[in-house]
Amino acid sequence: MDQSEFFTTKELLEFAGAKQRDLLERWLVKQGIPYLLDAKGNPKVRYASVEKRFKKADVEEEKLGFAPVHEPG
Repeated sequence: MDQSEFFTTKELLEFAGAKQRDLLERWLVKQGIPYLLDAKGNPKVRYASVEKRFKKADVEEEKLGFAPVHEPG
């Protein structure tokens, strides 16, 4: 795998709105985003994993939809 497939730790912290790695890891678990830890203990996340996770959420939201408006008459 190419390193360009992965978020940097700085990007992940910014994306998650976290300031510390332990909070970032908790956020990743809560969001259901798979990650690995590198030799330095930094979470490694593929761009595709985040994209897949949020595309899934978008599809689920679309399924909810709204009922059609019924006009009396």
